[in-house]
Amino acid sequence: MISVYKDSSVSFVRNKITKRFTMLDIKEKAKLAWHCRRGMLELDLILKRFLEHQVDHLSTQELAAFNSLLNCTDPELFAWLMGHDDPQDKELKEIVTIIRNNN
Repeated sequence: MISVYKDSSVSFVRNKITKRFTMLDIKEKAKLAWHCRRGMLELDLILKRFLEHQVDHLSTQELAAFNSLLNCTDPELFAWLMGHDDPQDKELKEIVTIIRNNN
């Protein structure tokens, strides 16, 4: 079971199964939102939706992989997120799968 807690400065998720917290403050979310802005509208829409609805549910490792993913080029991201290709890196492949399954 997942519980979501929010206040004006911090939002975090407590996963009661693993007893793990993922905390994202407003500055971190704003930074992620800025990096989700891409040169392709399709990527903007996919990444923005994922950020709004799923990023608070990521583990620390998945969040690190998402940050790494945002450093990739638009053509790579487009191919991966559309299912035309898969990343070679295991962590990137896992976060791409999570994004595909949640969009």
